[in-house]
Amino acid sequence: CKKKIIRKLFDITINNYIVYIPIRNADGSYSKEAAMISQHCKVNVGYLDFTQANILDVAFECLGNTFGWAGWLDSFDSSLYMAAVYRCFGLNIPRNGQWQRKVPGTAYSLAGMSDEEKMKFIETMPAGTMLFFDGHVMMYLGKENDTGYVISSLGKVAESEGEKIVKSIYGICITPLTVRRNASYGYTTWLHNMVCVVCCSPR
Repeated sequence: CKKKIIRKLFDITINNYIVYIPIRNADGSYSKEAAMISQHCKVNVGYLDFTQANILDVAFECLGNTFGWAGWLDSFDSSLYMAAVYRCFGLNIPRNGQWQRKVPGTAYSLAGMSDEEKMKFIETMPAGTMLFFDGHVMMYLGKENDTGYVISSLGKVAESEGEKIVKSIYGICITPLTVRRNASYGYTTWLHNMVCVVCCSPR
């Protein structure tokens, strides 16, 4: 009988990782419950090695996930997304974008710079650097064909060129820094609105 039970457990758990998740009991106390994660999923014991490649790998794993203001319904807003990525490396950065600008690392103000000066400065930063304008934070990916690219969790954005039509995205996606904000900001580009850079990523 014991062998049958063991065999049954083996059949259930094969090709799965067995993990424990925290549970709040009805009386408010803590307990843990076993759960299974398919071996097709990426699982790491402990924190990931803090490298640019791993930071981008984790960030890209979230592509297509739903945007949600304040993280409603298990979604990400831009600052929660940044915090979640860096948490995989043992860095507990603040939840709020305003506080993230003060995270230990190297912070630079872009105030008073032209768009060209901002881009020239940003391209000296390593991939994984956080870029900010008021109300939004994004992760720098690098530059290609003279255009800087970022990944972020966003709601709405207008194309870089053509008609000034704001499109609803509501998800995590890659965009060039040439995309534009809405009419309230004069359809100016993300790059134009950039105010701060915080580098936590290894070089």
